[in-house]
Amino acid sequence: ANVTTAKLAADAVTAAKLADDAVVTANITDANVTLAKLASNSVNSSKIVDASIVAGDLAAGLGGRVLIQSQTASAAANVEFTSNIDSTYDRYELDLIGIKPATDDVQLRLLVSTGSFLTSAYDFTMYRQGAGQGSAQYSHEQSANVAFIGLSAGATTNHGVGNAAGDSGFNGRVTFHEPDGTAVPKIFQFEGVYGSADINASRCDGAGSNRATAAVTGLRIYFESGNIASGKFRLYGVR
Repeated sequence: ANVTTAKLAADAVTAAKLADDAVVTANITDANVTLAKLASNSVNSSKIVDASIVAGDLAAGLGGRVLIQSQTASAAANVEFTSNIDSTYDRYELDLIGIKPATDDVQLRLLVSTGSFLTSAYDFTMYRQGAGQGSAQYSHEQSANVAFIGLSAGATTNHGVGNAAGDSGFNGRVTFHEPDGTAVPKIFQFEGVYGSADINASRCDGAGSNRATAAVTGLRIYFESGNIASGKFRLYGVR
């Protein structure tokens, strides 16, 4: 028909024409394709950011962490996450950043919700190591059928989280899996570091659960007494 090898080779399209005639920089700049059209028409930065391609989509597709919600506490009795904990992700991680108590020498605690927050039938184990405390350097707390999961040492010989100006606050993470499951109780793994009330560095890790098998839909973080003076909380989903 109109386009043949012979026509391409011997007629309208030649190296000379490409270099000197119809296809030139001026035509590309001034005719159909321009920077103005790219900026203001179908392809632009707002469409890329606000439509189908966003950081969360990329992270989820690559199996990374997706930020679900952030909260900052200031003189708060507790911090709660009560939405978007479901079957969307296989694993959830709650980051705790600089969680400082208003009251000195207190335990950081966790409650879970299955529609309402549970205040009984928790089991947990927590191991703590403190720097520069001689024979008191190591401690272990194990509790069965209690009202909370302890994320740090309690107020025993100044091993709890301190609130002095030189104390760092609690920094750590709580991890749990498949919160929508109803076959077995959910186990929460935790780890953290903090400045204890005796102004020494402490490290703790452990695990805990509630004996209920209902789906977990929420989390509450609080201190055994007094408010959360300050701190940041970030809930992530991980595929």
